[in-house]
Amino acid sequence: MAMDGLLAKGYKLGTPTEYLIHDKGLDPYITDAQELLDLYGERIQYPTDFAIVNDGRKEIALEDLPAEKLLVDIGKKTMARYLEIINEAGTIFINGPLGIYEEPSSALGTECLFSAVVESSGYSVIGGGDSVAAAVRFEVRDQLSYVCTSGGGMVRFLSGQELPVVEALRRSARRHRRARAV
Repeated sequence: MAMDGLLAKGYKLGTPTEYLIHDKGLDPYITDAQELLDLYGERIQYPTDFAIVNDGRKEIALEDLPAEKLLVDIGKKTMARYLEIINEAGTIFINGPLGIYEEPSSALGTECLFSAVVESSGYSVIGGGDSVAAAVRFEVRDQLSYVCTSGGGMVRFLSGQELPVVEALRRSARRHRRARAV
């Protein structure tokens, strides 16, 4: 989501990262990110530094973009800023890892922030298969307040959209009530 937001803000991320976004079919989210920026831009926190892998982990600043290598994680300055936000939060939602958490050189951001979430006093909610897999990998899953395996469903629910399964249950209940009334 951060990458889509940065693209919506006009940043060039670099060919490898932009190709990945396009290849994964995430281009439509850039428009969504622009709408969120128009509404809540001052409240959205974006990374100010990133990690790339180039003979090991290297960090680059936002101002140094576009990068010739794939952006694989957030940088340490962003981690520090996010830790402050997490420590002050009453409720924390996680929907997706911050980097390529499966690789040691790009797992630092995800591991650091997931650990901070479980150490915070806030109520923590995690959603989505990749998020759950990362939480298991970093051994924090059982310390989270709530785990939802459907990240997209969680986001739709939180944004007030009707979930298809809930609508199906409501239709079934209406049919059942009508059948009993006859």
